[in-house]
Amino acid sequence: GLVWLPDTTTLALESPFDFAKQGELYIPPLTASPKQPEAHTEAVAEWLPKLIAADEAVGTLVLFTSRKQMSEVAMRLPEEYLPLLLIQGEIPKAALLEKHAKALAEGRASIIFGLDSFAEGLDLPGEACVHVIIVKLPFSMPDNPIEKRKTAG
Repeated sequence: GLVWLPDTTTLALESPFDFAKQGELYIPPLTASPKQPEAHTEAVAEWLPKLIAADEAVGTLVLFTSRKQMSEVAMRLPEEYLPLLLIQGEIPKAALLEKHAKALAEGRASIIFGLDSFAEGLDLPGEACVHVIIVKLPFSMPDNPIEKRKTAG
């Protein structure tokens, strides 16, 4: 919070999206829990190719809560997916977004693997972001000082 700033003005805006018409929620039947990191990583790597068509010229954003899991899933994907991958941290963000846009303009699929900082404020309009896949919902630790402050009122 911003409790120490007395004259803070905030504004909450409605979403321009009609999620009922523009979105679809799919929860794959993974055989492993995120509490089993190795098995969960393997299950995610197995399911991603079933959810993302390598020959469909659209953009996909896959969000991870762990850099380690993001790297391990990338290494386990089938070979035909590797040229489509753009992984946060391997190149600067601006270059990554430029490569993503270029691939789509050339009629190729592009898949961005990112962490929580890519979950908000990333401008991927239209075909640049047709699929968003959240590997694991990010829950903060209960002993996080910010969370403690929020729950305290």
